[in-house]
Amino acid sequence: MTPSFLAPAWCDLKWSEFMPFRAWTGRTHPTGGGLYRIRVAGENRLAYVGQTGRNLRDRLSALRTGVLAAEMPFNDPHTAAPRLWAYRDADGLEFEASAAEVGMSKNDRMALECYLVWQYRMEAGQSTLCNFGRTHTRYTASRNRSTGDRGRRLNADEPDGGGWPSVPALSHNETEDRCRWMGLTWSALAPLTGASLKGVRTKPGVYTLATAAGDLIYIGQSTNLGLRLRSHSKFPWGLEVWWAACEFDSSYTSTQLLEIENDLIGDFYRRYSESPPQQFGLRGTSPVD
Repeated sequence: MTPSFLAPAWCDLKWSEFMPFRAWTGRTHPTGGGLYRIRVAGENRLAYVGQTGRNLRDRLSALRTGVLAAEMPFNDPHTAAPRLWAYRDADGLEFEASAAEVGMSKNDRMALECYLVWQYRMEAGQSTLCNFGRTHTRYTASRNRSTGDRGRRLNADEPDGGGWPSVPALSHNETEDRCRWMGLTWSALAPLTGASLKGVRTKPGVYTLATAAGDLIYIGQSTNLGLRLRSHSKFPWGLEVWWAACEFDSSYTSTQLLEIENDLIGDFYRRYSESPPQQFGLRGTSPVD
């Protein structure tokens, strides 16, 4: 049975057919902005989910060129390219692309991307191969072109890199108890002031920022909650901001925290069909990509 994340109407979007990188024409892909999904050819799993406000056909063509290059591409213009390249180089994986055109702001499009990744995580039981900065465990990823630093295969005597196992996807619940949102244990809302943050420990975790009325405006994660929240308390928000946090033990990596943050943003999008107001910059101020 074909999983829903490969279906033409996944999450009520109209997806183009999957086009193999090796037999590329790209003509079936839309030319507006929207979302795209990269499938491991011949397998029921996704390697990457992304978004763009530009031409989807051009975006995917450029990604395909980087992945099929003789040497690992740089991290720009496409962060997924060096990571997909590493899996192709190491394991011989081939890839296929499908796209869905949507007309919405960058902020909401990025929240929809989080929602799609969350839906995939719930159905597949793991994250995609290359979202959240993941790459093959035996490779480093290239940095931006300006650095001249290309990624490479690790030597036999070097430890594995950033593969880190996925943490389980969060499940939404309909409780009105803020302290149990998404099955996590949250602290009570408190004003974002130095005094209220004195007891916050240097632990990994996720946090929310909200208005005094309790309307959520931002979802974040950090390997050091105390430091991150104190930094937020010094920012000129222009309104009274309140915070709540959920701590995890020190074994959680930044990649795993990004997975949890993603699921929380995905559930916010499920509820409101938009991003938290300040999640990806103020609405209308973010660049197209």
